[in-house]
Amino acid sequence: MSFRLEIKAVNSTHMLLPYQAGHSESKGYEEIHSYYYPRGPIKRILSFFRTSGGLPMYSGNTEYYDFDHIARDILGRSSFGSAIQSTIFGGGKGFYLHSMVASSLGEIIERAIGSLATFDYDD
Repeated sequence: MSFRLEIKAVNSTHMLLPYQAGHSESKGYEEIHSYYYPRGPIKRILSFFRTSGGLPMYSGNTEYYDFDHIARDILGRSSFGSAIQSTIFGGGKGFYLHSMVASSLGEIIERAIGSLATFDYDD
């Protein structure tokens, strides 16, 4: 006879997290929310409902707080300016508010990391 123990995280305070989640899923939500301001570099998450006639979903977009500051630290430069700050944003969708927020945060992180590949610098 074998026993299986399942751990569930219960959220009763934070609106942007699901009410119940498995242990590994709750750790994933915890990690991705650590990038949101004031703890992280993402400053804004905007959420809105889709227009009528479509699926009842949340849509949202996010933007970075100061991408040039982050790029300056990563590249080790004392000053750095780019047009990326005004062009980088990410969007996400979900049937629930918490899934839309996680999707939006993941998208902006993916796009910011991808934009770093455009930099060419000498050591």
